[in-house]
Amino acid sequence: MLLPESTHALFVGLLLFVLFFSFVREWVKPDVAVLSAVAVLLVAGLLSPAQVLGGFSNSAPFTIACLFIISGALSRTGCVDWLGERMAQAAGRSEGRLLLGLLMVGLVVSPFINNTPVVMVMIPVVISLATRLSLSPSRLLIPLSYATILGGTVTLVGTSTNILVDGVARDLGLEPFSMFEITAPALLIALLGCGFMLLFARRWLPARETLTQQFSASADRLFMTELFFARGLAAGRPHAAGRSPGQRPDAGAQAVPR
Repeated sequence: MLLPESTHALFVGLLLFVLFFSFVREWVKPDVAVLSAVAVLLVAGLLSPAQVLGGFSNSAPFTIACLFIISGALSRTGCVDWLGERMAQAAGRSEGRLLLGLLMVGLVVSPFINNTPVVMVMIPVVISLATRLSLSPSRLLIPLSYATILGGTVTLVGTSTNILVDGVARDLGLEPFSMFEITAPALLIALLGCGFMLLFARRWLPARETLTQQFSASADRLFMTELFFARGLAAGRPHAAGRSPGQRPDAGAQAVPR
C-alpha cells in the first residue's frame, strides 16, 4: 500500500469531502466524480482490482437498472399521468384535498416505482394544477417529493438504498430481505411524515413565485434597458429623449449619449 494504515481513515474522509464538494459545485458530472474517486482509491492501494470489479457481480446494481426500465415504461404508457388526472378531479379546487391526493399518490406509487421518475412525471401535472388553483407550485412539489421518499422505504424495491443494503447483507452471509420485511415500521413512519406535512405544509411552506410568474405582466414592475444604434441609422429622426412625457407616460429615456 502507498499509504500507512494509520492514515487510511483520514484519507478516505478527505476524499469523501472533496467528492461531496464537487457534487455541490458541479465541477464535473456525478458519474465522472465517483469513478475518479474510485480510481484514486485504487491507485492509493485502498481498493484492489478484484474489489472494484467485484461490484459488478453484485445483483443490486442490475436490480436498480431493471427498476428504472420498469419506471420508464410506466411513465411512457401514461399510468402515472392517469393517476394524477384522477387525483385532480377528486381534489376539485381545494388545496387541502389536492395536497392529500398528492401525498396518497406518493405513498401508493413510490413503494413499487423509483421515486425519481415518479416526481419527474408528476411535476407538470402539479404545476398545471397549481396554476389552475392560483397556488404556488412549491407548496405542492415539496410535499410530493417527501411523500415519494417516505413511500420508497416501505418495500425492498422502493428505493435503491434498500436494495444495496440487501446486497451487503447477502455478501456478509446474512439472510436476504423479503419484499415486505420492513413494511410495518416504514409504513408507520411514512404515515406519520405525511400526516405532519398535511397539517403543517400549508402553514410553513412559503409561496415562492415561478420564473413565469415573476415575469408576468404587472403594472407595478419597472424595467430598464439599453438600445444601441449603428452610426447614421437614426440620423434625422426624432429620438426618445426629445419625446414629451405626456406622449408615453409609461416609458421615457434617461439619457442619449452620442
